[in-house]
Amino acid sequence: MQIGLTIGFLYLSGKYQKGYTMKTIEPIRFNETDYSVDGLFVKEISRIKPTCLKTPILMVHGACHGWWAYHKWLPFYAAAGWKAYSMSLRNHTGSYSMPEERYLKLAVDDYAEDVLKVLTWVDQPAILIGHSMGGITVQKAAEQANLRSLILLASVGPGQLGAIRDPLPPDNTFMFSPEQARKIWFYKIDDQSFDAIYQQLVPESVSVMNHYSISITANS
Repeated sequence: MQIGLTIGFLYLSGKYQKGYTMKTIEPIRFNETDYSVDGLFVKEISRIKPTCLKTPILMVHGACHGWWAYHKWLPFYAAAGWKAYSMSLRNHTGSYSMPEERYLKLAVDDYAEDVLKVLTWVDQPAILIGHSMGGITVQKAAEQANLRSLILLASVGPGQLGAIRDPLPPDNTFMFSPEQARKIWFYKIDDQSFDAIYQQLVPESVSVMNHYSISITANS
């Protein structure tokens, strides 16, 4: 993978000069690697030529998503010089599957355990990013992790802020309908792009959703 940049320079010497002189910068080339960390899928993108930025970035997805939620951000951060990782939680895209009866008994703490496993594998203090359900997951992981920074994107809040919704029926996994997914996440994209993304969504553990919606707390 590589990104090529072309920059235009407008020269001024006392008065306006018409035209641009174009200079093409050497393409930025990346290493792109897939890992399995105790059965958890991790995607890494980093520059082939290292930079002075040594702190890694680990991104954690929200409900029904997977590592691919950050597929545009991985090369963005890598181009800026960071070593960028995106992971899938258990029973999500690329990570290990589990029987439904076990999946329906999970809690946010189990997902936080997944994040801690990957942080241990990364083996240095990281910048941890979490979106939505991933936001409360990384907050729980941060209670035990040595981090450089914690970044929350439209995050689920801890229980101290109050319940989000009434409990969902506990007997089945939860999947957003196309109409719900459109309204919540994807209202600004075209139909073809939406269809491609929706096909990647996976059913979520209702026990996890009920846990973060009603009772979970986070400690500073």
